[in-house]
Amino acid sequence: MKINHAQKGFTLIELMIVVAIIGILAAIAIPQYQNYIARAQASESVSLLGAAKTPITEFVASNGNFPTTAELEQLGVTDDNAGAVQKADTIASITSVNPAVDPATGVVTGELTATLAAAGLNAALAGQQVALAYNSATGSWVCGTDVAVADYQLLPQGCRQTIAEAVTAAQP
Repeated sequence: MKINHAQKGFTLIELMIVVAIIGILAAIAIPQYQNYIARAQASESVSLLGAAKTPITEFVASNGNFPTTAELEQLGVTDDNAGAVQKADTIASITSVNPAVDPATGVVTGELTATLAAAGLNAALAGQQVALAYNSATGSWVCGTDVAVADYQLLPQGCRQTIAEAVTAAQP
C-alpha cells in the first residue's frame, strides 16, 4: 500500500517571488503617494486663499483699499494680527502684501500671501509662499508662487507661475 504525501504550503521560491512583487509595487507606490500628499498640501493653501476672495473683494468695494494684514482678522481670514492661521497646519501665516491704490485711477491692487509651514510639509513646499494677486480694475485674482519651477507639478494648474508673473497677469 502506497501512502500519498501531497505537498502542503508554499515553496521557498514561491514566497520569494511574492516578496519581490510586493517590493516592486512598494517602490512605485510610495513615491506616488508622497507626491499625492504634497499636492494636497499645496492645494490646501490655494483653497484657503480662494475662500478669502469674496470678503476681500467686498472690503475693497466698501473701503476703496486692499485690507492690511491686521484687517484680515476682521474678515475672518486670519486668527490674530500677526497673520496666524489656526485653520490649516500647512500654513504658517497669511499676510497682505503691497496694498496700493492708484490715485489717478482709483484702481486697488494687492496680494494675499500664504507662507507655508517650515516643518511637516514636503521639502519642496516647506517655507515657500503662495500668493493671489488682485486688481480691482479687472476684478481678477491670479495665483503665483515662489516654489521652484522644477516642483510646479505639486501645485494646482492655475498657480504655476511666479508671484511677479501673477501680479503682471492681474493687470488690465
